[in-house]
Amino acid sequence: MPPPPENFPDGWETEWQPSFDDAVIASKPEPKFKKNEEVTPPLVTRAVAVLAHVEELNQAEDRSEALAPSLYVPLAKENKDKDHPPRQITVILRPTGDKERDKRRIKTLYGTLISYHGRDKFSFQIFENGKGHLIDFPNDTTRICPELLERLKKLMREETWRVEEITFQ
Repeated sequence: MPPPPENFPDGWETEWQPSFDDAVIASKPEPKFKKNEEVTPPLVTRAVAVLAHVEELNQAEDRSEALAPSLYVPLAKENKDKDHPPRQITVILRPTGDKERDKRRIKTLYGTLISYHGRDKFSFQIFENGKGHLIDFPNDTTRICPELLERLKKLMREETWRVEEITFQ
């Protein structure tokens, strides 16, 4: 049995992620050639644009604007996240009567919450059959921001959550 994979390397969440354009290019099937046909690489307009930009940089080496733009795009702005102490969002859920729909709703909410990288915590408070169940996710985090709250409002059609600051004792 092979050893388990290593944990993610430091800083993996801020590394460049491929765009939809890159995915479209990568998903194209390999071209088919005849046995005696000469193989010519396809023209990639992006490569031509990059080469033209590199040539401009070479011509303007002594100017300060000659720096190439970064290829890496940060996923989350760390500075905004450190402006406030960590918070806890508790999403309050009630059953709709359709168990499969409720399961899909919980999965969608969970996926939405973890898609916002940050250091805030989240949990689900589920009321069912006269009882309350608190589902906590101690190993997962989110970033409570206006965009997340707007997305939750669209998913749930109402504001059924509470946001609290986490106080350390």
